[in-house]
Order: sequence, then structure tokens, then C-alpha cells
Amino acid sequence: MEKSNLILFLKSLNKDELERFSDFIKSPFFNKKSTVVKMFGVIRIFSPGYNSPLLTKESVYKKVFKNLKYNDKVMRNTMSSLLKCGERFLEYIKLESSGVLRNTLLMDEALKRKLLHLFNDNLKTAQKLQDSSPKNDDYFYYNIKINEVLRASETIFNTKLENHPTPDIIEANVLGYFLIYYYKICISKLQQMRDYNYQSGNELFPVISKYYFDKNLPDSKIVSIYYNIVQMNIDPQAEKYFFDALELATRNSSRINVHEKYNMFICFSNYCLMKIPEGRERFIKALFDINKKIIEESLFSPRSKTSIVPLLFKNVVKGGAQAEEFEWTEKFIQNYFKKVSDDVREDMFNYCNAYVNFYKKEYDKSLEFISKIKYHNVYDKIDLNILLLQIYYEKNLTDELLYLADTFKHFLKNTDIVSEQIKIKYKTFVNIILKLYRIKISDEPILRYELTETEDFKIYEKKWLNAKIKEIKNSESIKG
Repeated sequence: MEKSNLILFLKSLNKDELERFSDFIKSPFFNKKSTVVKMFGVIRIFSPGYNSPLLTKESVYKKVFKNLKYNDKVMRNTMSSLLKCGERFLEYIKLESSGVLRNTLLMDEALKRKLLHLFNDNLKTAQKLQDSSPKNDDYFYYNIKINEVLRASETIFNTKLENHPTPDIIEANVLGYFLIYYYKICISKLQQMRDYNYQSGNELFPVISKYYFDKNLPDSKIVSIYYNIVQMNIDPQAEKYFFDALELATRNSSRINVHEKYNMFICFSNYCLMKIPEGRERFIKALFDINKKIIEESLFSPRSKTSIVPLLFKNVVKGGAQAEEFEWTEKFIQNYFKKVSDDVREDMFNYCNAYVNFYKKEYDKSLEFISKIKYHNVYDKIDLNILLLQIYYEKNLTDELLYLADTFKHFLKNTDIVSEQIKIKYKTFVNIILKLYRIKISDEPILRYELTETEDFKIYEKKWLNAKIKEIKNSESIKG
């Protein structure tokens, strides 16, 4: 039973929700089957893990149906009925907490039944909630819905509204909703264009943005934040857009909901991770501060505070290690790795510990953690190869370095998943690390004069490479 949809649903409920679900299924309005209530009572004993060997269909059936012979069809039907109750329970608690959506649905129903008092009560509540809401896409969407039912109410109740929604107000809400939604699509598209072999244009972005801002529509900080995020992805070298977006998001943090905040701060984190390898050291502290805010506010995933997106977990560790905040980073790994999904948890734990130990210059420990890692996707493999090349360089493991550099080059040449822009950064990194290594182990000092500091932006791990360059130059001056 452990992997059944019913058990997965029950695992998703916290202690309070389990209690409420118990009351829910006892209500004859939602459930009229006593066997469903009995089954829940039997299964609930095994919460929260529901992984006991005693939890089997046969044992549950025996306790629910007493002396009756086991019937798998009856068991499956009862489980299905309990799961259906679970689905209705989720609908109920979602609607209960949906705020303005609940009010607009009741307004619509009041119109159909011509219940003016109910309509007005829910209109006042909806407008009050809207007044205190951030001007995000939900805000504009619910304004559109409220305006729709308001216009309909004039006909049904035969009344003239004092604050009739004008065409300009309706247009402003439609544009605000569309623009935020469109900007989110642009951000996703630009990230795919950068990371994968995906080509597309952004011709509409400047035209639509100019139209919106030229009309002097009601100020929406969230529109402005997303505008700057799109701009910083279109032109990564124009760092002003990043700092403007980050300042707006930080200053208006209390008026941005968790979902929006997650999207924004993941964009900020990703941008820093793109700039740091180019040698832009100011972004190391920026990334660490952003990641601390993500953890402090539990911005772990778009929809949940109980699980953490694996890529976010890795990025938080990278930022902490690069900022040399080792104590904080190691505590983060220990305290939060169990929030990573089961299928990648162990590998994520080992990779992150390997990464931290590399920055602590404990290369043998790093290799020990790496030996336990399995690849899950292309970018996991790339991250691991980069880290291994750096360790082999530091430990003077010539054969291992040359072999991995060769296989990594072939991999980059043959993969169609990684974009050419990203491939250039990785290929340049491999070429420079090979050149540095030959200079490092060579007895011919003339080779050292071929070396120049890496100033090109199309290089991965620029800060680390420059540090290795300085080490070689210092060793040469000491010998001289």
C-alpha cells in the first residue's frame, strides 16, 4: 500500500490537516460510506510515515470488514472512495484559503440567484482584499473578474454603480495581467536559450513594454521588477537591471507573495551564478545575501515550504562556499538536505560536500564524496567534471587531468542539449586549465611568459583561473 495514490495523499497532510480530514469524511454531506471512515481510522494509525510492514491491504481489509473474506475489488473501491474524499477535501481547503477567488465565485452565484445583499457583502470583502494585495498578475486578474460581475450586476439588479469601471481601468488591469504573465514567459524563454539549444526572438518585448510605461498606468512594482529581470537576461552585461530589480524586490518584499518572491529570487541567484564565473567578485556577496534570504523566508520551491528544489539546494551551497562562509554552508547542508527529493538526495548531499571541501582545500575529502555520486542529468555531469578538473589540477594528477579533459571535450562536442554559448565557456575553461597545468609543471620558464590574465567574459570559473595564474607568476618571481 505504501506507494498507492491514497497513501501518497495522506502523507501530504500535516497533523492539523489530518484532523480536519477526519471531520470532513464524517460529514454525510461529503461522505455517506461508513467503511470509508473506518478505513481512514485504521490507516491513520501508521502516520506520518505509513511505511510499516503491518500496513497491507489484507490487514486493513480485515479490520474494516471484520470477518468477511478478503475481496480485492471491494478493497480497491473503498480505497478509491477515500481518495475521492481526499480530492474534495483539497478542493475545500484550497477554496477556503483562496481569498478573492472565493468572493468572486460567491458574487457570481449571487447574481444568478439575484441576492443583492450577498453580492454587496462579497464585493466589499473582495475590494478590501484587493486594496491590501500586491499588484501582481493575480491582483490584475481578480480586478478583471470583479469588473466583469460589476458590469453584469447593473443589468441584473437594475442599478447604476457609483464607481463604474471605466474602459481605461479595464484596459489597465488587462494590460497589467498580460504584461506580468508575458514577462514570466520571456524569462523562461531567455533562460532556455542560454542553457539549451533553443533559438527564439524577443521582438515584442520592447514594443509592449514601451506601450505600457508610456500610458502612465497605475504603478506596479512587480511589473517593474519583472521588466528589469527580463532586461538583465537579455543583456547580462548591463548589471544595472539586476541591482534595480533586486532593490525593488527587497524594498517591497512584504507586498510580494511567496510564489512571486520565489520566482524573483531564483532569477537573482541564477544571475549571480552566471556572473561569478566571469570574475565579477561583487556578486559573490550578493549571491550569499540572496541565498540567506531564500533560506530565512523558506522560499524552497514554487509551491512548498517543506521540500527544496535540488538545483536551488546546490546553488545555495555554491554561493556559501565561494563566499568562504563554510560554517554557515555546512550547517545548511546538514539541516536542509532531507528536504531534497528522495531520488537525488544522496547525490546532492555528496556533491555539495565535495564542493565545500574543494573550497576548503581538502581535496582528498572532496574526492571521497565524489566517488559516491551518480549522474542524473547533463548539467550534473558538467558540474562534476569541472570540479574534478580543478581537483586534479590542485593535486598534480597529470594522467587523470589529461584523460578527463579529453573526454569532457568530446562530450561537449557531441551533446545537442547544451547551447553553443555555454559550450564556449566550458571549452575555454578546459583549454586554459590545460595550458596552466603544462606551464605549472614545466621546467622551461619561457613558457610562463605566454600567460596573460583571463579577461574574456566567455570563460567559466574565471576567479579560480586568475588565482592559479597569480600563483604561477608568484612562483616564477620567487625562482627569479
